[in-house]
Amino acid sequence: MAKKKKNNEDLDFKVGDTLVRFGRVYRIFKVKNKKVNGNKQKLIYFKAVYPKDHHSQVTCSIPIDNMSKTTIRKPFAKADLKKILKRFRRTPRNKKKINVKYAKEALKDNSLEKMAQFIRRLWREKQDPEINFSTTKKRLFSSFINRIKEELAYVLDLNPDQAKKKIMLSLEKSS
Repeated sequence: MAKKKKNNEDLDFKVGDTLVRFGRVYRIFKVKNKKVNGNKQKLIYFKAVYPKDHHSQVTCSIPIDNMSKTTIRKPFAKADLKKILKRFRRTPRNKKKINVKYAKEALKDNSLEKMAQFIRRLWREKQDPEINFSTTKKRLFSSFINRIKEELAYVLDLNPDQAKKKIMLSLEKSS
């Protein structure tokens, strides 16, 4: 996987760049210097690439100085996402049952690698008739898929539904 810079403040943000925040892909539409509490700060303004509701769209902003305090990141490269899809086809090495608490923490982390690992492990549990695939695990599985489908869609030039189908096809090949 490509190395992600730890400090987002070092990244150069400009209009047109994309960001990933909690699985949603956003595009920067404005970068502006603004005085906040007497200090000049550079703010980035961004909105969803795939709005959930076509009638309204939330606009977000954040001072670049605060980026390091978030899990906001730039999207992964196409090659990295294709590797993750290929990994879905392999049976996970970790045979332990899913710890729901850790899985929920991974959802908040915005780490594509962790989410992909949990998707594979949840898929394995879902396919095993001897394991109780609880409602909580079903929700987690759906949440993980939804968290990565937009990024996959954006990078591979698909719509989110096509990206979800691509993920599911890759998982089905592992069965």
